[in-house]
Amino acid sequence: MSHHTPPAGSGTAPGRRKGRQYPRSKLSMPSIVGSGEYAIKGRIVDLSLNGAFMLLPELPDPTRPVTLTLGLPGSQPLVLHAELVRVDIRPEGDGSSHQYGLAVRFLSLSSEQRLLLFNTLRI
Repeated sequence: MSHHTPPAGSGTAPGRRKGRQYPRSKLSMPSIVGSGEYAIKGRIVDLSLNGAFMLLPELPDPTRPVTLTLGLPGSQPLVLHAELVRVDIRPEGDGSSHQYGLAVRFLSLSSEQRLLLFNTLRI
């Protein structure tokens, strides 16, 4: 069995797209991730019209879609449905504690939700 290794500098890892469909904005926004019986408070650190990356103290069930509540500045909280696409562990401080990094993709945004995200991102 042979393994194909892309040449150095060839771009992205296998299975990852080159570039992003939507621009991302770095920010710090309060969020709550929930799925039925739990709600976990965290912070969104990266946001686009398609998804978000957030830091959480606990890991939600990665097999279930989640509800994400965003604390938008100057607006009512925005509630979105999302699916988890990536999870990683981020050490904090001296490495004795950590947070979970979660990348989510938004599901079925309404035109109003998309407009609120667009205005938040100012793109």
